[in-house]
Amino acid sequence: TTTISQTPLMLISKVLTDPAQSTISGPTTLNYTIEVSNDGNVSLTGVVVTDPLTDDATPLVRQSGDTDGDEELDLTETWVYTSSYEVTQAMIDAGTAITNTAFGNSAEAPEVSDDVTTTISQTPLMLISKVLTDPTQSTISGPTTLNYTIEVSNNGNVSLTGVVVTDPL
Repeated sequence: TTTISQTPLMLISKVLTDPAQSTISGPTTLNYTIEVSNDGNVSLTGVVVTDPLTDDATPLVRQSGDTDGDEELDLTETWVYTSSYEVTQAMIDAGTAITNTAFGNSAEAPEVSDDVTTTISQTPLMLISKVLTDPTQSTISGPTTLNYTIEVSNNGNVSLTGVVVTDPL
């Protein structure tokens, strides 16, 4: 009698489609590629790939891989999925890194996962400009009232809170 040993093993890989997005500084769309392959010795059935961070907004769509169309992840196949995630200004303001995890399941193999982390680079920068409202008053010869215009702008990438402008004179 010959014993056949079955070893189901699913592998998963998740990467940013654009590696330059590993660090971002403003709102953008993060695009991901997820690949699942079979590194065991039996075909895998009931394969489900999920991405909880993006599933609601952009459910995973298998782009390619099931070459024989049998809905089994065969030993020679790699199934490719894509997803995307919208990063908002509020997320940039929070500055918390975005970790996105994909999961792969099948009827035969244990769950597998892989994640990608995007770091948020914050650069707060406030500029202030004060000018005479009437430029001809840059030189005066007697008592007068000087009027100024003060402009404050945000030249950074995060929203600024608690902004206070004072002019002691």
